Amino acid sequence: MGKSVQEILSQDSEFKKTFQLVWCGSLRSKNELKKLTLSEVEIVIDFSKPKGTLTWTRAFKNSSSPLPRALVCTTGFSPSESKELVKTFSKTPLALVPNTSLGIASTSRALQVLAQSLDSNYKFSIFESHHIHKVDAPSGTALHLKKCIEDVSMHKVEMHSTRGGSDPGTHRVLILGPHEKIELIHRAEARKLFARGALVLAQKLSSLIAKPSKGPLNMKDLF
Repeated sequence: MGKSVQEILSQDSEFKKTFQLVWCGSLRSKNELKKLTLSEVEIVIDFSKPKGTLTWTRAFKNSSSPLPRALVCTTGFSPSESKELVKTFSKTPLALVPNTSLGIASTSRALQVLAQSLDSNYKFSIFESHHIHKVDAPSGTALHLKKCIEDVSMHKVEMHSTRGGSDPGTHRVLILGPHEKIELIHRAEARKLFARGALVLAQKLSSLIAKPSKGPLNMKDLF
């Protein structure tokens, strides 16, 4: 994902006007971490793993450099890891976005309309599949879609996950009702989809005047 973001930054004139890449390196290297904290970075787009996210945020906490704004697209945080991350960004804007696809953002909105409109005779299920190397299951996106439904209705959502092959990510919401069936399907076709979406959301995050008091932002807050 990092390479995809770099590629779009180098090719797309729209983003060249907004962003200048000041650091890219390995979070496993103490020297690289030090370079990061000294790079005067204003915003971080994070597609790593929970350990990686906490590694660079702790590095800033232990340095004299200000903590940058962050668009964290990492998933699989434990409750204690999430608590630490939110506490670290108590005074700095943080967005937690498990899927940066703008199509997923629109799908989320559509699901909330359906969930509010359909009564208890309709049953919601989410089926998601990813490549064999995807660590967490269900995916952060599936959990996000589930929350979108349950936040606005009394519907309880069943979850089903499959891992295998090289699928970048497929999410299918099946709604079964009396004498009818509704399906919403989102298929990711390339990693560039998420890279471009991340840059669009990072633009919006960077334009915030101050940190919102309610805590971490999500896709809905930025899109």
